Parts: sequence; C-alpha cells; structure tokens
Amino acid sequence: MDLYDPLILEYQKNDTHFGKRPEAGNHLQAYNPVCGDSFDLYFDLEGGRMKDVRFSGYGCAVSRASTAILVEMMEGEKVEELSQIVAHYLQFVESGKDGDIPSKWIPFRKAGQYPGRMKCATLAWHELHNFFTKRQ
Repeated sequence: MDLYDPLILEYQKNDTHFGKRPEAGNHLQAYNPVCGDSFDLYFDLEGGRMKDVRFSGYGCAVSRASTAILVEMMEGEKVEELSQIVAHYLQFVESGKDGDIPSKWIPFRKAGQYPGRMKCATLAWHELHNFFTKRQ
C-alpha cells in the first residue's frame, strides 16, 4: 500500500484530458504486455507546441496516474522542452537521481522499489520519449 500515495490515487481518477481524439495529428500507443496496461496518447503539434492533448485506455492506478500527469504536462509545452522534461522524469524514476523535480513526480520513485511496477510509472513516458527520438 506504500506505493499508492494520495497523489497517485487522485490522478488515477483524473479525467481532465481523458478521451479519444481519432482526428489528432499524432497518436501513440503505450502497451505493457506483461500486465495489460494500455494507453493511447493523442495530440497535435502546432508551432512546435503540443496542442489538444488527450489520452484514453486502462491500467493500474500507477500507470493511469502517471499518464494523466504526463498529458497534463504536455498541453501547450514546446516539443524541445518537453523532450527534456520526459528524459528528466525517466532518469528520476528509473535511477532515483534527485535534482529540481516537480513534487508530482515524487510518488513515482516508489515504483522502483517494487519489481514489475517501474514499467507502470514510465509506460506512457517511454512511448513519448520514443516519439521524440524518432523525430530527431
């Protein structure tokens, strides 16, 4: 139960950016075959910024909360800056390195203490990171 921080429980219910956008210019699919978590990210790029960001899908509280926080951060962000933010998050969660981090990230560090839960905390983030890598 230590893994289920109140922030994770709050964000796993967050529907602010939840919903499908089949007309979106970009559609990413994040899927974990081990547990079945599956999220779709929808967004447009306009003037180098993320616009009309949405997500849909299902997963455990950790993966859903992590995806909701990612999508919230994506909205209106410049692609170059967001790429750095995503890399920073992945480094923070996967290696536990501190630094200047948003407080919303802190509960996801606990995922590294539970075998098999790391992927839950990073699933959608890795998919977006792959998108940025392919664009370079």
